[in-house]
Amino acid sequence: MIQFVVPQLVQRVAAGGARPAEAASAVTTVSDQLGGMSAEHLVERHGLLLIIVFGESVIAIGMGTGSLPLSVGIAAGAFLALAIASALWWMYFVRDEGRAEEVFAETAPEKRFKLAMLAYYYAFLPMLLGIAAFAAGVKKTIGHLGEHLHTGPALVLAGGVAVYLAGDLAFRPVLGIGPARFRAAGMLLVLATIPLATATAGLWQLLALVLVLLAVLRAEARWAPAAVTPATGSG
Repeated sequence: MIQFVVPQLVQRVAAGGARPAEAASAVTTVSDQLGGMSAEHLVERHGLLLIIVFGESVIAIGMGTGSLPLSVGIAAGAFLALAIASALWWMYFVRDEGRAEEVFAETAPEKRFKLAMLAYYYAFLPMLLGIAAFAAGVKKTIGHLGEHLHTGPALVLAGGVAVYLAGDLAFRPVLGIGPARFRAAGMLLVLATIPLATATAGLWQLLALVLVLLAVLRAEARWAPAAVTPATGSG
């Protein structure tokens, strides 16, 4: 568990019990590996991991419907769930991934370890967990879209998207990608869909989530400059 939370600490503690020559090697091993890795390879590997988790959200749609007969409501819900996953995919792979690769390519090899830990570990984990939570929410709601949702499923559905956005809001400043205001506003609006689901129906929550994410992407495309400012971990 400690290694999962603070891998740098575990690495140094392990090195503390070794002989001086071994300790120096243990402390620098991971850093050297990341520093020597090409920016393209580093970003691509983490992108593949994100794609795998996105695939789970697609599978959740089929698992949630089970043996229910195909209906207009089920089809609409599946379409909206896929639209949400697509919007989240677009936020990273179209808006962020290319610029992240540029930042890593411009960062000195000896400084990439810190940047990689901040961006692709501490910030990336909430993004992965958020998609997993969203998939669980879809699985629970896809077969009950015409009903009032209980607070739990509504919270997991919106909370998953919000956690993804929170991780993304941490990811972007580390790499100097901005602005953050549109996604921060989107995160708050996503959480505001929870009472909508409990008061009306799950279908309306899915629709509201789609509209919020599309509005964020539209605002970024119109007002956000496609530029990268100096990264936190590169100075």
